[in-house]
Amino acid sequence: VRLSERPDLGVAATDHDVRGWPVVAADGTPVGHVRELLVDVGLGRVRYLELDPAADRHAAPGRRLHVPALA
Repeated sequence: VRLSERPDLGVAATDHDVRGWPVVAADGTPVGHVRELLVDVGLGRVRYLELDPAADRHAAPGRRLHVPALA
């Protein structure tokens, strides 16, 4: 579930809210920005980051990328 859809949930005070942060590949190539955090409510953990692809990635308009969140 998207974190923004659950007002009863939030990012822990000891963690960073990474929404809006830039994402780059290991080689420094811009990948996009974190749009949303996808949460496994049962585990109470962020499982995926939903990204807005960088403009030069040739993604279709409105397309989102989901990458695993590793902790």
